[in-house]
Amino acid sequence: TLEGPNEIEVGGKRIAGTGGGQIGDAMVVTGNVLFDFDYDAMARAWRTPSRVFRRMAVEALEHSVTTLKRELPQIPSVEEVKRLLVEKYAETLGQSLVPGSLNQGDETAIAQAAAELANSPLTVESMGQPGRGLKIARGVYIRESEISTPGGPIRLTFRLRDGIIDDLTLDGASSCWESVAQALKGVEAREAVLLERLQSVVDGNGNGEEAHSLISAILAVSGSDAQELSDRSRAWESPLLEGV
Repeated sequence: TLEGPNEIEVGGKRIAGTGGGQIGDAMVVTGNVLFDFDYDAMARAWRTPSRVFRRMAVEALEHSVTTLKRELPQIPSVEEVKRLLVEKYAETLGQSLVPGSLNQGDETAIAQAAAELANSPLTVESMGQPGRGLKIARGVYIRESEISTPGGPIRLTFRLRDGIIDDLTLDGASSCWESVAQALKGVEAREAVLLERLQSVVDGNGNGEEAHSLISAILAVSGSDAQELSDRSRAWESPLLEGV
């Protein structure tokens, strides 16, 4: 089924990667279907900022991404999947698909772009986010940031699933912060909700200023992921394409 903005899923798990862009008057759409996937190799390839970040990402990957091999008793051939995709796209769009190929200009542009990407190191620290982050699937993100407190810096790492804090750790924090971390698990990453959940914990240990710093850090690195994803996911509950 097609869920959310262009996410193709099976049983709520991502099974394809899609992307697109507009070049002049042309719209280019690309994608893939996962026949099989080496989860361990992907986990090793990630350049993560911490061990906790990697653990959360690996757990999310296993839980949120699937393959044809996992879902079917027998993997279909590549040609059979191609045939079905062409058939279903034509049926959905209401138009016949015309086979084509890349011209020399296309090939040259692709080679140039590939060379630029190969020479430009890309890490989670350099993605332009107000913090470090990684998207795993629709609504599933790993985020990390550092918080300055009177007792020293604390590394905040958490996983969002449809706008909910699925897991959270505070590395470098004193033992009194353990109750704070536990209190935030399963909570929607919205300011009012976070403040309400933390109120009883803060009243008990007097860390009001630090707690507000924690909430600010969560909202800063979550951005639209937490603020909008839960509403967006609910708006896309009904599948748009069946059988693709």
